[in-house]
Amino acid sequence: MRQRQIKILQEFILPACLVIEDIQAIEHLILTLKRQDGVMIYKSDMAKRYGITRITFNKRINQVEGLIDELCMKFNYTKWRKMFFPGEVEIIEKYLGLPPVKP
Repeated sequence: MRQRQIKILQEFILPACLVIEDIQAIEHLILTLKRQDGVMIYKSDMAKRYGITRITFNKRINQVEGLIDELCMKFNYTKWRKMFFPGEVEIIEKYLGLPPVKP
């Protein structure tokens, strides 16, 4: 479904745009759709994976050096968002390590 949305934007909508701001907005949307190539996960579910509360999880994200900077730079992350995209999960796992496996 996402690939179809990208194709429609690239082939039909983008060529018809005349205003440079509209073109930039559509290109940004296409880039965002390409990054979201997977299922989103709730922040509370990520916290459960690590065996901590959501509040503690938020604190860890802010405390780990470089993590919040990379999330903000690559995905415009804000602390109020309730979901993570697959790319954000990869970054979090890179900094916090893989969640412990539950028996």
